[in-house]
Amino acid sequence: MTSDRWQGRMAHRAAPATVVETPVPRQRRRLLAGLGTALVVAGLSALVQAPQFRVEQVVLIRSGDYERVSGTTLQSVASVVGQSVFTVSTKRVASQVASLPGVRRARVITRLPNIVEIEVEERLPIVVWRTFAGDVLVDDQGIVVREAAPPSEPVTASLPVVVDTSGTVISVGDRLPARAILAVGAVAAAFEASRLPLEAVEYGATGLSFVIDGGTRVVMGEPDDLTTKFGNMLAVRALAQEQGVRLTTLDVRAPTRPSYRVATPVPSPTPTAAPKAATTPQRPR
Repeated sequence: MTSDRWQGRMAHRAAPATVVETPVPRQRRRLLAGLGTALVVAGLSALVQAPQFRVEQVVLIRSGDYERVSGTTLQSVASVVGQSVFTVSTKRVASQVASLPGVRRARVITRLPNIVEIEVEERLPIVVWRTFAGDVLVDDQGIVVREAAPPSEPVTASLPVVVDTSGTVISVGDRLPARAILAVGAVAAAFEASRLPLEAVEYGATGLSFVIDGGTRVVMGEPDDLTTKFGNMLAVRALAQEQGVRLTTLDVRAPTRPSYRVATPVPSPTPTAAPKAATTPQRPR
């Protein structure tokens, strides 16, 4: 074999193979893509509808306590029971729970395979608000949390009581003046620090009022400039005690011009002379 023929055969064997790609028609590519999408959707749908992922349990985490409750216990979240855990709107459920009067804020978390957790921060009452219809508990934002339990309950017994003299109908979920609520706590603490017994707290047309000294009504008015008003009350009260008079009303709404009313002393009855005994004339002996 000649050298030229041998080199030609080797070159033929070393030449790379030519790959010819047959283009896939555009219509066929679309069909394959649509088929793939349909398979993914069908798979997800089957996963969502799978019985093992339907919510069967609602877990309520409240004030540090961990309590398992039935989903029907909370009306606002009862609809999630039976839903797929993948389709539960945590934002909507949290908004529903947070709208309850006793809830300050809420967070909802879904956990596989079938649990919904609700973290609840409850509203803490700071005063008992007394109306003609009964007592309710109010938090620091002025929200009426719930009806108050009997005074023997520890929570109720430890809170200051505000008597509403306005006659307004108040229901759970209503909002009262938050500034007045906070002022009650501040003034009550000031009374305690001054060792001055606080007999009653009232709220009505004239704003805040406090009853001290066996019936003296101190009118504070709007919950502003409380330090000056409290100082004026102490000064006028000390002056009245110095002079030996009893105050019925002490109005400190105008910080620079406090006014007061003095109890009218009851006049003591004038002693009347005892009637003289009638004497019987005696006959001369």
